Amino acid sequence: MGLLEDLKTLFAEEEKEYGVPSTTLRGEAVKSRAEKQIADYFAENGIRYVYEWKAQTNALIFKRTFAHPDFYLPD
Repeated sequence: MGLLEDLKTLFAEEEKEYGVPSTTLRGEAVKSRAEKQIADYFAENGIRYVYEWKAQTNALIFKRTFAHPDFYLPD
């Protein structure tokens, strides 16, 4: 490689890795081991949850999805 290619490689923005993809006790694919632990805790303790629920608002001005929490607890 030439100098220019070396510099591009050196200063290239790396994709940030979120975590190790895992599977929960309920068979859901989650993005990290931490999310797996949380989901498994909820499942083992009978806590209902929805993974990656899209939070929305019904306000006329903001009628859109505005957040993507990892876990939504409907109860």
